[in-house]
Amino acid sequence: MVRLSDATAPRLRLLMPHTALSSFIQADVASLEMAHEVTLVPCGSLAAIARSVLLAPRGDAVVCWFGSTRYLPLALSARLWGRPVIIISGGYDVASVPALDYGNMYHRGSRLLGRALFRLATVVASISKSAAAEASANAGVRDTQIRLLYLGLDGSLGAGAPSWAAKERMALTVGHADLSSIHRKGILTFVRASRLLPEVPMMVAGPITPDALTVLRAAAGPNVRFEGKVSWDRLCALYAGARTYVQPSRHEAFGYSVAEAMLHGCVPVVSRCYSLPEVVGDSGWYIEDPDDLGQVVAAIHLGLEAPTPGQAPRDRVLAMFSGAGRREALLKLVVEVCQRGVCGTRD
Repeated sequence: MVRLSDATAPRLRLLMPHTALSSFIQADVASLEMAHEVTLVPCGSLAAIARSVLLAPRGDAVVCWFGSTRYLPLALSARLWGRPVIIISGGYDVASVPALDYGNMYHRGSRLLGRALFRLATVVASISKSAAAEASANAGVRDTQIRLLYLGLDGSLGAGAPSWAAKERMALTVGHADLSSIHRKGILTFVRASRLLPEVPMMVAGPITPDALTVLRAAAGPNVRFEGKVSWDRLCALYAGARTYVQPSRHEAFGYSVAEAMLHGCVPVVSRCYSLPEVVGDSGWYIEDPDDLGQVVAAIHLGLEAPTPGQAPRDRVLAMFSGAGRREALLKLVVEVCQRGVCGTRD
């Protein structure tokens, strides 16, 4: 087995299956590559999934970002070879929201496969307390297996943004909009509220499917601008220019865009839903019922007209969700899992 010491810890060989590499997954890959050898394992097709099984004996551990059932064959092979499996979980993989017909744990077939994968996990690293509770309730993960590992953001992000008072009296929301997410992330609620805030410029940024755009345009007032997919520089400019960021979600595993906006000094206006209170704390305003447009409009007014009710949004993100803190915690977790004596023997 692999034995690790503070001075002579070997570079572990980590296998990371994936179907797509979002920005936060890429950040974790970069963190792990600082100390270990990371092999990205594509699992986007049946042929790729079959090939992934053959890699299991070549790694010291498997690190899955999301509990995707596509990773089940690799995880099973890894455990048969005596390798540990770490699942970084949060979001669709452990969710079950019947009202939204959402979550891998909602439909029986996907729930059975998903639970089979989570039973193979040595440790499940949840990106929020809310996601940890879903992993326990929906995926059957034991509390002793769960570790809280908040997402982290680069503290330099938004450092040059203007103060809240100097920002434009504008409201912004960001997200990938399709017919499902416009309800789940509250994008449809946001544009509906625009008709009651005709004097307020309201921006929607992020890729939009044609059918979702049709629904959103029909609900929106003339003061709503749909930016569509934007560059990173344009997104940062939108964050820097907006006074308030609005996300009346029905489900949220973390709220990464909320945290990005907070780093740029936006006052967050969010639903009191799932993980959002963990991210926002007392640095923003809450919508108790995102189906009540009166509440939504009143909360947006507060975000536009009133200073933050507690801790400054940027200060909260820097204190709670630093990229350096996540990197340190992730590296420590991987080493601790391997120190338990469940890593494979090197060739």
